Amino acid sequence: MTSVTTRKEEGARESKGRESRVESRESRVESRESRVESRESRVESRDLEEARAGICSGICDAMRIMRLRTGIKDRKAKDAKDAKDAKDAEDAKDCQGRDRNGCGMFHQSSGYVNVDALLTWSGIDRDSGLVSSQSHGQCRTFGAESFSERPESMTKNSMRLKILRLAGKDATEEYDPIHPSGTLERHLRQDTKLGSIDPDTLPKDAFPKEEQHIDSGPPPLESLLNLDDIERVATSQISRKAWAYYFSAADDLITKRLNSEAYRSILLRPRIFIDCEICDLSTSIIGCKVGIPIFVSPAAMARLAHPTGEAGIATACSRFRALQIISNNASMTPEQIVADATTGQVFGWQLYAQIDRKRSEDMLARINKLSEKIKFVCLTLDSPVPGKREDDERSKNVGSDLPIVSMLKTGTPNKLVPGGIGAQLFGGTSPNLTWKETLPWLAKHTSLPIVLKGIQTHEDAYIASLYAPQIKGIILSNHGGRSADTAPPAVHTLMEIRKYCPEVFQKIEVLVDGGIKRGTDVAKALCLGARAVGIGRAALWGLGAGGVAGVERTLEILQDELKTSMRLLGAHKVEDLGAKHINVGALENLIYNGPVGISKAGIRASSKL
Repeated sequence: MTSVTTRKEEGARESKGRESRVESRESRVESRESRVESRESRVESRDLEEARAGICSGICDAMRIMRLRTGIKDRKAKDAKDAKDAKDAEDAKDCQGRDRNGCGMFHQSSGYVNVDALLTWSGIDRDSGLVSSQSHGQCRTFGAESFSERPESMTKNSMRLKILRLAGKDATEEYDPIHPSGTLERHLRQDTKLGSIDPDTLPKDAFPKEEQHIDSGPPPLESLLNLDDIERVATSQISRKAWAYYFSAADDLITKRLNSEAYRSILLRPRIFIDCEICDLSTSIIGCKVGIPIFVSPAAMARLAHPTGEAGIATACSRFRALQIISNNASMTPEQIVADATTGQVFGWQLYAQIDRKRSEDMLARINKLSEKIKFVCLTLDSPVPGKREDDERSKNVGSDLPIVSMLKTGTPNKLVPGGIGAQLFGGTSPNLTWKETLPWLAKHTSLPIVLKGIQTHEDAYIASLYAPQIKGIILSNHGGRSADTAPPAVHTLMEIRKYCPEVFQKIEVLVDGGIKRGTDVAKALCLGARAVGIGRAALWGLGAGGVAGVERTLEILQDELKTSMRLLGAHKVEDLGAKHINVGALENLIYNGPVGISKAGIRASSKL
């Protein structure tokens, strides 16, 4: 009994000892964990203190940098203000005794000076005007208010934009190519002359000299074998602004491309065993005898390409006895363009009817006096409003480098007047012409035949034929793809007329314009019934590539290619060409095939309303 009790007691003691040792071990573990937590807490506290210290240091550094930069900026602003105040004081001293309504300066080497504007001195009214100088060096100054009577199709606002953009500069190169000589005389009143300026007293940088570039010049014209060659050379010779104006077309240039591509889809049908030694290209256009069935379409601003301008094109046309239609927005006056015309040379004149009809009436009166050479009026209808020509707009936003932006606002803060040369030229053009009112108005002011330019549907072609004999002809045109992008190429409209109202060809002459790149293109249009074809850009590219000789080369290439085509087709003269010489199957599914919409009787009735 005693021994059993002793064993129990020993077991209990051992169990209690084990529990004590476990508790001791657990206590040591807890103590260790506590020390670890304490250590981590001290580390976290130290890291937090260091981070706080770093943030404070960074903030202090940033504040020191900001103070330093602010000080530098303040010093620069003060230096600039001091320099400006000194210049203003000097300029004010120079301007004593001068009319402070504003000064601009024109300079030209000979004759009456045509130059835009010079806004030079600080403090001068920014509505300032123009100055022109004669070769003897004296200047005459004009106020900007004189442009309430704006030159042809140039709005007062667009003129002001150009004046401001050229502030402080010799503007001869900007003004001359786009303004006919005599513009100032015609549109500036005597009471707007502000006085004389001695050019020697002007700031030295008023006539900045352009850096001279060494240029080997264009290649020999005889080495240019096609119109693409000529365009490429012209592009390298003319200014970026001129290129953008000539090259540009509406939106995505789809119609511009189609104008040329459409001809590629028409195939020739050459004939054999036909004597092709003789080939006569002479024909008649609007009752006038011409040497070739190719005319120069109205193309504005020719002096952007070459100083000879539209007169240079006229000289080239005289060699081929080719018709030239003078642009309403020509950079020379009609009188200047036809002055050296040869015997038998004929012209047409383009009309953009103005909102102010009196301006158009005055111009028609001038054209009537030139009726021995200008044989018809070409009323342009395919651009009642200007298309969006992005290349032209990108070439030079006239507000981008103006010294005074606030004057150019169009009602929206900081919004500049948009548009390139093309948009500016359309200023004042009337968008409300109608069959009912416009043709009777024209009949009152000219007895010259009327040609309607811009026909793009067979319906309008048919209506035009109802107005014969006042209307002698129509020009199928989409304005070179510069108005409504995705409008049909002229050759599509030509085929549409043949399909729906072929009697139009018997009543009036049908001409086409746009996309002509080859003599084969000319032949194809003639085969479809066109009396003649027009080239616009091609003449300008020729002028840019080589002046008068460049335009002659352009016409020479087309003439020679047309002769070759006609001989291969077996046609001795223009009148021999017909539908039998071409295959238009690839185009037929692209020609309008919808409802006519109005019966011919209905069209006839509505056109007389």
